[in-house]
Amino acid sequence: MSVLDFPRQQLALLFARESKTGKVTRRHKSTLQKAVVSASSLCYLIPCVAYLQRDDSVGASLFLLVTIFSALADGSWFEDVPILQLIDKWTATAGGLYAVLPKLWPWATASVMLQFLVATFFSVVWLVLARRATETWNWVALQSLWHLFSACAVARGTWCQADGTGCLHDAGLF
Repeated sequence: MSVLDFPRQQLALLFARESKTGKVTRRHKSTLQKAVVSASSLCYLIPCVAYLQRDDSVGASLFLLVTIFSALADGSWFEDVPILQLIDKWTATAGGLYAVLPKLWPWATASVMLQFLVATFFSVVWLVLARRATETWNWVALQSLWHLFSACAVARGTWCQADGTGCLHDAGLF
């Protein structure tokens, strides 16, 4: 693997117009399918509210941007703009890093780390399956599940403390 592979992939994403793999492309979605996947992007408002409750305006602003760009990139009439796809991926990555990294290292207990790893695994499974989908409604359903699971995982981590205290720990679930 070369050092230049990542920049090449990002440039390919930026300038790609058609899928050569048979996967779902933006041009194959109906208005209803676009509406469903855009509505599922609103799930990212859940972590936005969680950050607001913690008085974290940076996290709230970041997940508001994730919500907006996810809705635009996945289900709007502007989704054929390649730079929008790139911005969506980068804001989602920044949101994920902002949500996870401060809670995992070095303060987290083994229980919290395990919870994050399990939540991340199950969230990413939906994303990987969505990216492999060849039928449009399958992609819409899997992409919507990705939005729901990843938003709930971030919100759960935001509402609970890194030391394991918080919502699930206090309820005796973990």
